[in-house]
Amino acid sequence: MNFLEQARQQFTEQCKLAREPEKVLRQAAWAQFERQGLPARGNEAWKYSSLNQISQKSWTTPTPSENLPAKAEALIRQWRDQFDVAVMVNGQLHKKASRLTLEAGYEFKSLAAASESLHMDFDDGMISLAAAANSAGYYLRVEPKVSFPKPLLIVHCASGDGTWTSTLNRIELADGAQMQVAEVFVGERAYLRTDVTKVDLAPQANLTWVRLQEESIKASHFSEVQVALQNAAILNLSQLNVGGEWARHSLKIKILGEHAEANVQGLTFGGDHQHLDQRVNVEHRAGNSSSAQLFKGVLKDHARGILNGKIYIARDAQKVNSSQLNHNLLMSNTAEADTKPELEIYADDVKANHGASVGKMDESKLFYLLSRAIPRAEATQMLAQAFVGDVLMKIPAKALRDLASEQVEAQLKDFVREMETLQ
Repeated sequence: MNFLEQARQQFTEQCKLAREPEKVLRQAAWAQFERQGLPARGNEAWKYSSLNQISQKSWTTPTPSENLPAKAEALIRQWRDQFDVAVMVNGQLHKKASRLTLEAGYEFKSLAAASESLHMDFDDGMISLAAAANSAGYYLRVEPKVSFPKPLLIVHCASGDGTWTSTLNRIELADGAQMQVAEVFVGERAYLRTDVTKVDLAPQANLTWVRLQEESIKASHFSEVQVALQNAAILNLSQLNVGGEWARHSLKIKILGEHAEANVQGLTFGGDHQHLDQRVNVEHRAGNSSSAQLFKGVLKDHARGILNGKIYIARDAQKVNSSQLNHNLLMSNTAEADTKPELEIYADDVKANHGASVGKMDESKLFYLLSRAIPRAEATQMLAQAFVGDVLMKIPAKALRDLASEQVEAQLKDFVREMETLQ
């Protein structure tokens, strides 16, 4: 059974089990996919990435499992005192491994158990397919004016070899609600994960969110995140891309209310022959709003990092302040960074800017550290940490910043150690 045949089978089987709101969503997504088909490289949004290694393989549906990857177990042990912990195995909640407080005003459950309908933009055939064929996912809701001192850690585990897990998730923060969430994607062996998440932030809601993509180096990962912000809502989203042989992360933010604010930042670490693609689209549909994007990449070997970022400002969205920056550090002659910043502005009274750079480590700075008797490996790591440090400092929640910083530091140590071995 090929990839599309399996997708159709999963869609049909899940529709039989679905309740009405979920069934309507699946059918709409599948109808859209049949019109669109899988995106090809002739599609501008997929110019740098091919789906051949996904679509030309036969994937199987994972069997229920309670076994956790070693990395997931280590994360849980290390951070369970500082976080509420939800463990998802192939999209299903692992109740034994999870540690959820579930206080009043805070709800975390299977998306299929949620009665509300879910509205999404299916402007891409891969998004439509993933949403139509999903087999699991979560629903997180925080009631009005509720805030939790303890953040939530969601550990997504993939099990099995040659399996495909497709999940659909929803995060909903009501008026004035506040939440801190960290998501980590891990697994072992070769597998495919497609993950679609819809986020709705009501007026004055505040979401601080860190997403760490640390899949198996043999895995393929596709994720789509759609966020809608109402009046005075605040989003602080940080994305770390480390794992996966092939990975694509798409983020679409719609600012629909005045005084809303979206701060989005990310780090990409690629080595070997990894292909790590990111697409960020921020739409200002309301005036007196702001957004800031800061993405950095550190690439070595034959890795390829891609960022396609866009700022859209509608005609009536006056008094908008928006920026977009992408900087890339190449640590080998064969690594590649492709960056494509875009501005599409129809309003007159706005501030908008973008910038991008690709370059190697500053040899003069490295020489200065070496001249102070600092070993090359340590000096290289110091400069790389300085390069990515401002991205990490933009994470406002300490627990989330500590989690992300530790993963970044470990990644940089591996980078430098492997480079020293090859020299």
